[in-house]
Amino acid sequence: MAACASDDSARVEASGADGKVAALCPCLVCDESFNVTDESGSQFLQRHLLTSHHIVIGEVKEVLDLTAYCAYWHERLKGAQLVEFMTVIRTNSKPPAASTPAKFVPKQELYYMLNKVLPEDASLRQEIAVKTVLRVQEEERSDRSASRSCLFCSKVFTGNRRLVLQHLRDDHAFNLGKPDNLVFVDEFLAVLRKKLDSFMCLYCERTFRDRVTLKEHVRKKHHRRINPNNKEYDRFFMVNYINTGGEGWQAAKSQQAEEEDEDDIDDDDDDDEVNDRAAPGTAAEGLSGATAAVLSSSPSSACSLQLHDAHLVASITCLFCVHASQGMAELNAHMVTGHSFDLLAALSSIGFYWRMRLVNFIRRRVSEYCCMFCAEKCDSRELLLAHMAAEQHYRMPEKTLWSDVHFLFPTDENDALLQQLAEMDGSDDENSEDENAAVPEDVQRPDDEVIALAKQVRESL
Repeated sequence: MAACASDDSARVEASGADGKVAALCPCLVCDESFNVTDESGSQFLQRHLLTSHHIVIGEVKEVLDLTAYCAYWHERLKGAQLVEFMTVIRTNSKPPAASTPAKFVPKQELYYMLNKVLPEDASLRQEIAVKTVLRVQEEERSDRSASRSCLFCSKVFTGNRRLVLQHLRDDHAFNLGKPDNLVFVDEFLAVLRKKLDSFMCLYCERTFRDRVTLKEHVRKKHHRRINPNNKEYDRFFMVNYINTGGEGWQAAKSQQAEEEDEDDIDDDDDDDEVNDRAAPGTAAEGLSGATAAVLSSSPSSACSLQLHDAHLVASITCLFCVHASQGMAELNAHMVTGHSFDLLAALSSIGFYWRMRLVNFIRRRVSEYCCMFCAEKCDSRELLLAHMAAEQHYRMPEKTLWSDVHFLFPTDENDALLQQLAEMDGSDDENSEDENAAVPEDVQRPDDEVIALAKQVRESL
């Protein structure tokens, strides 16, 4: 159907691309009507307003329901002067030179801009935004036919959208917040997938040469979160549609975002990056305070949202689940009661470098959903933990499995548990080990081979 309708069809309804009946959008001042169910229709309306009436709608992309917005102003402007509600712009307002021939004197024209500088307009936009996102969110909650694949693995989820969000949180430690705090979820995930398909880190927004390099970077830097400085994500969080005093839903900048530790984003000099610059389109000002609060307050694992905040005390994450503790004693109590594994007892009888090997080995196996004792592969963390509990495999694996020098390299960068190992009682050198333990002959201290093996280890991870 044509974007512009005649006077006779102004009151006729048009069918959108999804087959639903959509009301035509009226012009602000005349009887023309437009089908604005897609971007081309919106552009046709704006072109009509500009060429026929010299009217411009400011920040039109922030108007979530253009039909309702134009219908309101269509009635409001009846019998009124445009200057009462709109900013007037006069073209060619500078007087021409006295010697300029009359035929070359540019014509002066008046244009009118309708934007949220007018409190009534700002209030209308806010009201429309709230009604729209509540309607969309309710549709997303009740929709059981959605089909969406995971951003990081091949799993496909059919049903409510919260299923894929919970999977991202539980199996990949990627927490976007509570499902009830999100809106336009399909579009949100599509934006994230497009970035991942271009090998872009979602946190620091740097681009890498291939997916393998990107995955290594994300694992090492714990960049399993979105960039809090990117305003592109604001529209996907319900909290950004609260009343902001007429300044728009992107106002009220967060003090937390302003104090974000920039070093955490810029400390990737040792990575093999293709591009050391932030991706185009990254905003400099930052996510709204409300969005930042939602992200930082949501439940998360050690790999997720708050681990790299410089002002937070680093917590120690369980080797098997996402539980985090503030000290070794508290962590060990959790692991004994929750997993029947006495970590302190296992570590007390071995030296520092063997402790590093053991911790990194277990973390590697768990991250791969692989049993640390029998090496059985599972499809998720939950299935892995169920298997280990049923088979009583929460016990020390054979030492030959984790004696490799590769396990001297941290599986998780800035692992708070590794930082606690040197403070434990016991010898810190390899001579305290059992003489029959499988120790590579040429490895007495890890520093002897770390430099030579660094490149090889990077490629094998």
